[in-house]
Amino acid sequence: MSHNFEEVLSEALALDHESKVHLAEQIAIDLANNDEHLTAWVEESNRRFEAYKRGEIKSVDASEAVAGIRARLFKP
Repeated sequence: MSHNFEEVLSEALALDHESKVHLAEQIAIDLANNDEHLTAWVEESNRRFEAYKRGEIKSVDASEAVAGIRARLFKP
């Protein structure tokens, strides 16, 4: 990694919580606009759906899934 990356990372980690969340959202939006990234997610979602239909994985209520993600992301 470049020295510039380390500087940007250091500055990003020094941000307040709300700014970090906003930065993460903006990076996620940028990544989602990448065709290669989008293709990978479509393939992964199809793989997971097929596994669900075969009974290999179970579904989770959306609110339960979001709560779990938030708990992992925002640990004190």
